[in-house]
Amino acid sequence: MGYVTRLCGGTLDFFRIAQKDVARNKQLMYGLAAKGHNVTALTIDVDKNAPKNVHFIQLKGIHDTNRNDWMNEGKRLSPFQTLYNEAKLSVKSCEMIYETNGFARLLNYPDDFRFDLIINTNTVGPCVAAVAQHKFKLSPLMTVTASSSLTSTSFSTIPNQHFDSTEDMCFLKRAKNFLYNTWEYFLEQWYVLPAMDKLARKIFPDIQSVGELSQLVRIRLINANAAIQYPEAASPDVIPVGGLHIQKSESLSKELQKVLDDAPNGVIFCSLGSDVNSETLSDVQVNAVLNAIKQLSQYHFLWQFELKTLPDDVPKNVRIQPRFPQNDLLAHPHMKLFIAESSVLNSQDAIWYGVPMIGIPLAVTQYRNINYGVKQGVAKRLSFADIEAGLLKSAIEEVMTNVSFLENTQLMSKTFHDQPDNPLDRAIWWIEWVVRNPHVDRYWRSTGSAAMCWITRNGYDVLLVVFATIAISMHILTGLIYRVFFKKQSKKVKTKRE
Repeated sequence: MGYVTRLCGGTLDFFRIAQKDVARNKQLMYGLAAKGHNVTALTIDVDKNAPKNVHFIQLKGIHDTNRNDWMNEGKRLSPFQTLYNEAKLSVKSCEMIYETNGFARLLNYPDDFRFDLIINTNTVGPCVAAVAQHKFKLSPLMTVTASSSLTSTSFSTIPNQHFDSTEDMCFLKRAKNFLYNTWEYFLEQWYVLPAMDKLARKIFPDIQSVGELSQLVRIRLINANAAIQYPEAASPDVIPVGGLHIQKSESLSKELQKVLDDAPNGVIFCSLGSDVNSETLSDVQVNAVLNAIKQLSQYHFLWQFELKTLPDDVPKNVRIQPRFPQNDLLAHPHMKLFIAESSVLNSQDAIWYGVPMIGIPLAVTQYRNINYGVKQGVAKRLSFADIEAGLLKSAIEEVMTNVSFLENTQLMSKTFHDQPDNPLDRAIWWIEWVVRNPHVDRYWRSTGSAAMCWITRNGYDVLLVVFATIAISMHILTGLIYRVFFKKQSKKVKTKRE
């Protein structure tokens, strides 16, 4: 069947090289391969056990970014600063990818070669896909993102991804949100896209602008589900596929199975992600976690954490190792609590399996995710910068003993499961639909609104003209009244003098 290429942009996220994003992309790639498609993946990581019809082009040499730079929590950077950092790193990531041997290999494909479809994961923006589109004569383009939200869809109801707020914003918060989204828009238009154009034209001097090429997206697959997050209005070309990364649970190892089966009070799984390791947590924070675990001896803990040297007084009720099968653990009925960074994928995993969560937001949409979870009564929030034994112990006891957390999570899980089709199957169907209908851009996609800036799309330019017209009219009318009144007054004064 058709040749589908997947351009992952190196799976290099703005803040980190995200292992969970890689796993999510593999689900989609291997799902396409199972349907008979040939898939070419431009990525950092290579899976030696991949299906035969999945071909990797590895991007080497871009792991050198500071893994801790992405963590905003604890640094207290403003959204203005984090958006600026995101813009700089997005451009830098594109430059790094362009310089890899893997990307050069892609550019060395024959000039007459053409892919049936290009899928861009959008983790470093549109720069990689833009060059690929030019190289392969504008092959149809799709995007798939691990993010659960659209960009700047509603300044009044949807907080910016870097803004720590709920959707019910007061006037001051809405004003801040407006400024953050406006800043993000101008950063993209005046800094990011021009910088990407400059880099892309070093490769192809006659290439269209990156911004123009990014408007040619036929379908956008977004990691969203309105039942478990803030709902957003979207155009017909946006397809929600939230939860497509979730796999059918498999059997645990005998050792782990025994640990969970022999835990009558339940097991608590703690994982702050692949990027939070011994280099990230201070000794004080590590000891705080262990002290909290020691005081909760009635529960068994599984802590996914990379410790170079274990402290001497590790509690007996905790098992620490660098990697656990998260999906399979959460599926076990004795799993009672999930402590994790409140990323989209972690949140979806917890809700899918009906496990309450203590979320520790570190950056970007993690604030939005945990704020929604707290509001819905399925999660409790802690701050990474303020981790200490007393607060952690208190939070764990609250979630474990307050049955409403479990009831709310299971109810939301039921809603999440109640879908007409599997999210992965839905994503694959739409991908194949684009391949079957290469003329889709002419008949279906709303290219007019997609090409507009947010000022025009929301009618602000019209409102500006209306208000300006009213202001000018009022100024003219006031001037006329003043002149007429002034003349009458002048005549009266003149008459009195005479």
